[in-house]
Amino acid sequence: MGLYNSVFAKFYDPFMKGFEKRIRKNRLELLKDVGGEVLEIGSGTGINFGLYNPGINLTAIEPSQAMIDVSTAKNCDCNKIRLLKTSITDPLLFNELKESSFDYILSTLVLCTIDRPEIAIKNYGKLLKPDGRLLVLEHIHSTKPLHKKLQNIANPFWKAFSEGCNLNRNTDQMLIQNGFVPVQSEYFVKTLRFVQGVYVNG
Repeated sequence: MGLYNSVFAKFYDPFMKGFEKRIRKNRLELLKDVGGEVLEIGSGTGINFGLYNPGINLTAIEPSQAMIDVSTAKNCDCNKIRLLKTSITDPLLFNELKESSFDYILSTLVLCTIDRPEIAIKNYGKLLKPDGRLLVLEHIHSTKPLHKKLQNIANPFWKAFSEGCNLNRNTDQMLIQNGFVPVQSEYFVKTLRFVQGVYVNG
């Protein structure tokens, strides 16, 4: 598993290059007003690091050391970045991070992979300041019956190939069910169905 993780991290950016071009404007739109204390969840290979506004204090958490090793080459000199090898669902997370300490939390293409997404979302709520914002860009289950069925069939194979990514999570509903309220949100399809939005604690 360690070898596969290393290979996956090495080839992740080339594999995702075409797709990332298609959603780059969505990432930029989501990050355009971000400032202050920022927490990025599952920072992976650091695809967002060069997109943040100058002057923020960024804490990025990522459970894969192989991904962290790739992302360190992308650290932006204009921002202070603190990289932590941990997961948002780790019981020891709050030894490293204080509750109610972040102005923004960024969750992009990550809730599809986390083993216990409900716990992750609850921890988002704990870590945000009372007036903080959760920024989300996540692919979600299709609403078209045929596509839903195909995603359900393909999911076990895709999950094994892609380090735990699930094709069939209703992440938008999960956020609301766990206490978040959308301030703004939109849905679009880029092969997969996506939700992009700004959320606050309800």
